[in-house]
Amino acid sequence: MKEKLVSRLLGRNRPRGCFSIVGGGVLLAVHLTGLDPTFSLGVNPFLIGDFSIEESLRNTSPLIQYLLVFIFAATPALELWAVIPIGIALGMNPLGVAIFGFLGNIIPVYLIIIFFTRIKNWLQARGYIGENPAKSRQRSYKFFKKYGLPGFAVGAPFLVGVHIAAFLVLTMGAKRRKALLWMTVSIAFWTVILTTASLAL
Repeated sequence: MKEKLVSRLLGRNRPRGCFSIVGGGVLLAVHLTGLDPTFSLGVNPFLIGDFSIEESLRNTSPLIQYLLVFIFAATPALELWAVIPIGIALGMNPLGVAIFGFLGNIIPVYLIIIFFTRIKNWLQARGYIGENPAKSRQRSYKFFKKYGLPGFAVGAPFLVGVHIAAFLVLTMGAKRRKALLWMTVSIAFWTVILTTASLAL
């Protein structure tokens, strides 16, 4: 059943504070999963033209597996949706997958929100974004106005992904502290849901 789940999934093609969160989370996950930090760190190199989350997680040491979960969860388009079900289906410790996945997903969001002004200015200076909102932003704005920050944050994974959502909520007038709070709630919520659902399959 687990192998079938993996196949189906793969077939669908400041900062000090942040670093403290990462470090603390990594140590907690290592402790809870019983990993040996001195374990061999051998890992297969990534092949850009033939990339597979499953093979990357399967063919490496336990410690690197959880570090890869962190990296994949931090990667737009992969995030929690891909890494949690696949990691659990491969027999990894569900708690470790959930913790590393949560941290990997939320740290980039925190950085985007904290450095929003610099990121926005950099993008505008290079012409990546303009003054007028794109169609996708207009749709997001309507959703934001209808359901507010809490609804937008929880629906972010379905709408645009958490990384883009973190940027958009600030362009639409959300306060940074509230954005941090509700994006954290959203990522924690979906981490629990995906972990629970993956264990039930």
